[in-house]
Amino acid sequence: MESAQNWIKICADKSKWMRDELTPDAPLIQPNYVILHDGECIGSIGLKPRKDIERRSCEIGYWIGEKHWGKGYMPILLRAFVEWTWRTFPALVRLDAEVFSWNPQSGKALKKAGFELEGIKKKSVYKDGKITDKEVWVLFRDVV
Repeated sequence: MESAQNWIKICADKSKWMRDELTPDAPLIQPNYVILHDGECIGSIGLKPRKDIERRSCEIGYWIGEKHWGKGYMPILLRAFVEWTWRTFPALVRLDAEVFSWNPQSGKALKKAGFELEGIKKKSVYKDGKITDKEVWVLFRDVV
């Protein structure tokens, strides 16, 4: 319950909302969304904008409930969300996702959605009492 309440606070915090840099008079847009299936919340997907010199980049984050793993939802959702992101935020040129090395299915979903493995941050995560690696997956907008 505490995690859910914290997530709601993050989503409601307008300082985390986004507007495209090329359209400064555009309205702020909430970049985090619930994934619904048959009226049930089964996960979430969203963007975390980078700042300053990295402001043309966002981290894409997502999760899906365990009973929905392996059903092929995430690659489809990722592709659709990326299309929406490119349309909504024309200034963005890079999306990246960070995946725990012990979660290869997440990397497979990103690969199916067109992302490529950029690199591995060795021993960069401390979670559940263990130190582990993190993969960085990236997708670029075609720019001229």
